[in-house]
Order: sequence, then C-alpha cells, then structure tokens
Amino acid sequence: MTLATTSGKTTGAGKAAGIFGFLGLFAGLCSVLALVVSAAEGWREHTQQSWPEVTARIQRCSVDQYYPYRRSNRRISFWIRCRIAYQSGSEEIATRINSHTAFTDTDVAIMQQWVAEHPPDSSIVVRYDPANHGKAVLMETDMPFAGPRTPNNLKVLLMAAVACVVLLTIARTLTRRAAAQQNAAAPIG
Repeated sequence: MTLATTSGKTTGAGKAAGIFGFLGLFAGLCSVLALVVSAAEGWREHTQQSWPEVTARIQRCSVDQYYPYRRSNRRISFWIRCRIAYQSGSEEIATRINSHTAFTDTDVAIMQQWVAEHPPDSSIVVRYDPANHGKAVLMETDMPFAGPRTPNNLKVLLMAAVACVVLLTIARTLTRRAAAQQNAAAPIG
C-alpha cells in the first residue's frame, strides 16, 4: 500500500524506492567484485592453458572431509584429493590435485563414483607449471567439481549485473511514482 503525504514525509513508495535502491547498489558492488574475481581467475586459467600437458599416473584418490568452519559447527565440505606422478623431462614429479568442494550427499556419491572409476595406476591428463614442475592443474577433466572456474564466475557476474539493473530500475520507477503522488497530494495555490 502506497501512502502519499503533504507534510514532506516519505511515502510508502519512497521508502520502497530507498530499499530497492540500496539493494541495487549492493548488487552493483557484488558485480564489481565478481568482475575482479572473474578477470583474475580468467587470466590465471588463460596462462595455465599454455602450460605443458602431460599424462599423469594416479597413485591414490579419495574423497576427503574438509572442515572450513570448525568452530562454528557449520556443515562439512568434501573434495576429491589425488596423489599423482608424471614425468617432466628426466625427473618424476609427485604432487596432488584436488577438486573444488561439495556439500550434499548426492555430490559426495558422484565424487565417490569417480574415485572408484580411477584406481591407482590409472591415468589423468594434467598441465604443469614450467616454472614450478610440482604445480599441476586440471584444465579439461571429467573429475566432478574440478577444472576451470571462469564459466561459473561469469554466471555469477551476469546474475549480479542483471539484479543491479533490475533493482535500480524498480527504485527509479518507485521514486518517480512517489514524486508524482506527492505532487498530486500537494495543495494547489
């Protein structure tokens, strides 16, 4: 319900416009943050695409628990951790690769199935840093919750930008409506 007053107080539409405006600006701030993160991770992943590709031998994979907020009793996260080895020139490199985290029982079941399908001595394709041969990444993989993050970052950026535009448009419309109501309610003369 929108109420207009003549005493200079804000109308219901004016208050709603302020709330939508604040939320729109917050979404805009989130858009800027998502843009910065997307650009940084996108550049890092672009650089990793040029790293040498090698077929690694899986030594061991498991689905491990991860406690990001041990003190606050929050839910447990899970991720796939694999110990791998590969040749870099004449040197054998042993390192780890990980998936991103997951939370649901369904996701954990998918992770456990992937681990079961990738026993020790099976192979996986990785890229390794030519400046630090012990750093390997998965760029194209069937490992659940692994690989590049840029596509998901761009989705978050798009959602935040659309929310910003929609919320600021609503705020502007409500501000105009509140101004029209105040002008209509103002005494003539």
